[in-house]
Amino acid sequence: LNVPFCALAVLLMLRYVTESRDEGAAGGMDLPGAVTLAVGLTAVMLGVDQGSNWGWASAATLVCFAVAAVTLALFVMIERRAAEPLIDLSLLRNRPFVTVTAAGTVSNIVYCLVAVLAALYLQQARGLSPLESGVVFLALSAGVGAASYWSGPLARRWRAEVLMAVGLLLSGVALAALTWARPLPLYAAVFAVVGAGVGLGWALTNAATQSYVSAGRLAAASGLVLTSLVLWGAVAVTVAATVLEEVSGSAGGAASDGSAIDGVLRVVALLSVAGAAVLVPLVRSGTGTPVQAPAEAPEGVDSAPRTRS
Repeated sequence: LNVPFCALAVLLMLRYVTESRDEGAAGGMDLPGAVTLAVGLTAVMLGVDQGSNWGWASAATLVCFAVAAVTLALFVMIERRAAEPLIDLSLLRNRPFVTVTAAGTVSNIVYCLVAVLAALYLQQARGLSPLESGVVFLALSAGVGAASYWSGPLARRWRAEVLMAVGLLLSGVALAALTWARPLPLYAAVFAVVGAGVGLGWALTNAATQSYVSAGRLAAASGLVLTSLVLWGAVAVTVAATVLEEVSGSAGGAASDGSAIDGVLRVVALLSVAGAAVLVPLVRSGTGTPVQAPAEAPEGVDSAPRTRS
């Protein structure tokens, strides 16, 4: 089903997206960094995913975690010395940037977990067919799509950090409500609110973070933000699946009962609220501005005009 959509995306990119490049860039690729990062993260997820089957103290599990520790340590060493690093680690010393990135990552983790857990719940606990579950999922997609679309206009009136905090709080409250919403129409309505909350949370992450980095580092900052969102979302899904298996003995058992999924969803709701709390210091500081105006950076922080989302 995704093949025609991918083909359409390629045609739209070729037709409407103008090519751009940094003529001053060296053009090299940080291959050692890419390899060590890929191996390290794969080892982590393999160990977490298979630990319950192999045994948490088994040789295979311990080898996975040992390989992950060594390769990720090598990755950090490589990035510190690379002329064109895969990830600019110096950005991690920029506290406002790290704060916004962490909040956006939490929002994406919430979205990934909700998508997986709701699919299990609807099909195995509620007994819906894949088609019926897909129809219910349209509510989540509608909420995410609407929030993503309106995030730009909203961010021209209010600070992106404020909107992200509101979105994370909204998704947390809606997730808690989702655990007791049994009638399908009510479930779909709450599902849409969850989507709107997480959509605001991660759609504005790039716009918010770019207020706190200099113009010459915007691309590096954007790459680090995307890396954080995608990788930690994948790790969270792996961990959640393992937790469900440990709680019920198997993923099917957890899903057919539904109570284990509700329990994990309540934890995810608390995580979403915690993500909103992380942004409170930035919201109270008042250092950011709506997207059409330059941001006044706090002392010691690089400043740059905020890009439109």
